[in-house]
Amino acid sequence: MTINSLLKKAVGLHKAGNLQKALSVYQTILNARADHPDALHLSGLIAHQCGDHEKAQSLIRAAIRINPKNSSYYNNLGAASRSAGDFKSAEDCYGQAIALEPDYTEAWYNLGSVKHAAGNLDRAVECYSRAIRLNPRYIDALNNLAAAYNDLGKPAEAISCCRKIIGLDAGYAQAFNNLGNALKTMTRYSEAQEAYQKAIALMPDQCEFYNNLANVHMDNGNLKAAVELYQKSISLNSKSAESFNGLGTALKALGNHNEALACFKKSVGLRPDDYQGYHNMGNTFLELQNYPEAISCYGRAIHLNPRQPEPYLNMGFAHRDSGHPDDEYQAYRKALQIDPDYEKTYSHILHHLMQACDWESLGGLNDKLDWITRRAIRNGKRPEEMPFLNLARTDDVELNYRVARSWSLEIEAQCSALRPIRQAEKPTPAAALNDKYRITIGYLSNNFKNHPTAHLTAGIFKRHDRGGFKVNCYSYGEDDKSDYRRTIQATCDHFVDLQGIDHLTAARIIADDGVDLLIDLVGYMKGHRLHIPALRPAPIQIRWLGMAGTTGAGFFDYLLTHPIVTPENHEPYFSEAFAYLPDCYQVNDQGQKIADDAISRDKMGLPPSAFVFCCFCTHYKINPEIFDVWMKILKSVPDSVLWLLEGKGRASENLRRAARSHGVADSRLVFAKKTAKAQHLQRLQLADLALDTPLVNGAATTSDALWAGVPVISIQGNHFASRMSACILSAIGLSELVARDLEGYETLAQRLATQPHLLSGQKEILHHNRTNEPLFDTAMFVKHLETAYRIMWEKHQKGDKPTLFHAGKR
Repeated sequence: MTINSLLKKAVGLHKAGNLQKALSVYQTILNARADHPDALHLSGLIAHQCGDHEKAQSLIRAAIRINPKNSSYYNNLGAASRSAGDFKSAEDCYGQAIALEPDYTEAWYNLGSVKHAAGNLDRAVECYSRAIRLNPRYIDALNNLAAAYNDLGKPAEAISCCRKIIGLDAGYAQAFNNLGNALKTMTRYSEAQEAYQKAIALMPDQCEFYNNLANVHMDNGNLKAAVELYQKSISLNSKSAESFNGLGTALKALGNHNEALACFKKSVGLRPDDYQGYHNMGNTFLELQNYPEAISCYGRAIHLNPRQPEPYLNMGFAHRDSGHPDDEYQAYRKALQIDPDYEKTYSHILHHLMQACDWESLGGLNDKLDWITRRAIRNGKRPEEMPFLNLARTDDVELNYRVARSWSLEIEAQCSALRPIRQAEKPTPAAALNDKYRITIGYLSNNFKNHPTAHLTAGIFKRHDRGGFKVNCYSYGEDDKSDYRRTIQATCDHFVDLQGIDHLTAARIIADDGVDLLIDLVGYMKGHRLHIPALRPAPIQIRWLGMAGTTGAGFFDYLLTHPIVTPENHEPYFSEAFAYLPDCYQVNDQGQKIADDAISRDKMGLPPSAFVFCCFCTHYKINPEIFDVWMKILKSVPDSVLWLLEGKGRASENLRRAARSHGVADSRLVFAKKTAKAQHLQRLQLADLALDTPLVNGAATTSDALWAGVPVISIQGNHFASRMSACILSAIGLSELVARDLEGYETLAQRLATQPHLLSGQKEILHHNRTNEPLFDTAMFVKHLETAYRIMWEKHQKGDKPTLFHAGKR
């Protein structure tokens, strides 16, 4: 048999897939003629097909040395080089093939694939387009062109390519997959879902398709469906790091952090260079409050992808929560250095600078964040600014509402497909309206511990009328073993620890407990889990305390409030109906203990004979405007000092520097360390007059000073947060201490500090009213609270919608 006959036979075996027999015939040819280029080339091609890419390259290069003008040799050498991971050589080979044969369709396609893999998307598009011009029915090239357009953020062009493919071959599954990707980019979620479902119908064993469909459900807030699809994807390919990453993200969003962590660990185990896996693992450790592990994971993510700002931002959160504010600030700065347009960073760096009283560094950040926030709202997007920060920056009630509403809409979308069915039997309307029906109320918080919320509410649980109410507490915060935690556990009927339990399970626990009224005590404060009430575990849901403003949420029916903090003309800017309590929105514990240790001004670092102004609020509430007024007050009151809390990081030094810039000796600022509540109340008695912060008032800080016998002066502002002290002072009969503006505030402070008889008169009124006015009458407050709860319950049983009501007068 001639060599040509042997070659023809070998090629036939090769095309039929009988590689070993074909290789044997090629070898027979080479034994007879060692320099036969086609036998060398095709032997190399079989080596490539069998996974021995180095041998393939060696054989095909040998063929090229013999016949350097054969374009197919270069094309197949390119394929072997690419499989070996040598993309540069592959690119050179495809280029050489095209140089020899400019209309070589497959070489153009392959060159496009290499450019695509290297991230040179524009050049990839050119190459795919050239291949398609040479062969308009080249479906693989059309499909890759669609993928490149998707990667370029050009979904309309991608959709056009996919439609052409489907017109050529309606059974081409990858076209529907790429179509889904494009539609998802355009937020056309239902159409994207339909496209992925068609891809799955055509190719039901393709892991990627289930993964992409799961991603759509994630974006659409259908977390449960996403979990099931990621699990299906993993069942098809247990080595898919992307699927484990997606499953972990869905589980984390559901609040199931431990299972999410296991998924992320699996992801990075499968793909050690998985930047996203390490980043997501860091986020999960952060929520589990394991800050060293979180920082370590973020560091690994940064090592893998140093040009991404997000891990620096999240590393900043870990430093913040672990008490390292300087490291926090540096992490935020690094995020902005990498990407000055990374909008997430601005709200956090601004809040950090507010907390540090670093007003010089704030510069134009407030204006920048205002612009970012308002633009997002105009475009129908959720702004990166948190609702709590917006309340702390501006008293524009409409903007406060819009920011909160945008955040709540996102939570509502995430929870829309997971709403649990209330399993406890509802009473009939007649039974519910019967005085003997026992209403089950549930208080939900992460602050049943040594925290201002617990300080305020500790006295209410034991005072609830057990004939009319069953009192449950649901905690998703840490157990700090404090007296406050133990007191609340002992004085409610049923205390449930939800920490570490996912949102859906937590909501089902509350629903199964038959809770009639669920009262959230957090709002959009740190560590909130508003996903739980968003799942509607109770027929009536109420906001109280925590964040001083609206949540903008459709899943809260009422806000326990007072006309001073939320006047009726503010109704359009609150999603919750106002449930007005008669005296004050804020409860106070009349059983608070004041320590009786030996204490003196000298021990506290205070001048014995000085007039002591104090403000023990957190530092973000202090702004340049009020500090300027404070410095004017100090200048006008000889031998006076201002007693403040010691700040984290650079806060205290920044305040000293600011005092010096106002011509006030920094020694006139005295800083106190944090201490136990009873000792804090005792040391407060060393102060003469408390100064409130105007934009965000003191709230618990104000009532603490009053309980300790220290008058407080404030200003009534425009939004809830800036009207709290006015309400508190009204409830103790000291409304005359509420100024109309900063000028009146300054004048009032100066008068009280320089006219002892005026101050002593206020202290006498305070001493009398402390036990005779409603502010510290916890038992009466609870009665008003129960009246409000009964009105809400009766409205619900009658089928009435939540509307504004007054719970009665004393």
